[in-house]
Amino acid sequence: MSKPFALYNTVSGELRSNPKAFEVNDSYVASIVWTKKVGDDVGPGDELATIQWSEDPDEPLIAPDRCTGKVKDINGNIRYDDLEYPPSQFLARISKLS
Repeated sequence: MSKPFALYNTVSGELRSNPKAFEVNDSYVASIVWTKKVGDDVGPGDELATIQWSEDPDEPLIAPDRCTGKVKDINGNIRYDDLEYPPSQFLARISKLS
């Protein structure tokens, strides 16, 4: 089973990159194109973005288990070259639905 590209912290609402998932690919991430926008509702299994690799087919970035709420913030300054190295990077904040 492949590792998820993102991990979700239910307390802080932070969606962070999972370096171990990115290190298994020989290609590098050329970009991440967000499917969800600020204000959109999110639930586990939703496609949040498309990961565009330099040489491999695109892959979806899927909302992990317990990732439920509304997109509050998306990081527009992700360091794509460093996604495979710790520490994880902040990708987005998902606020709990009220």
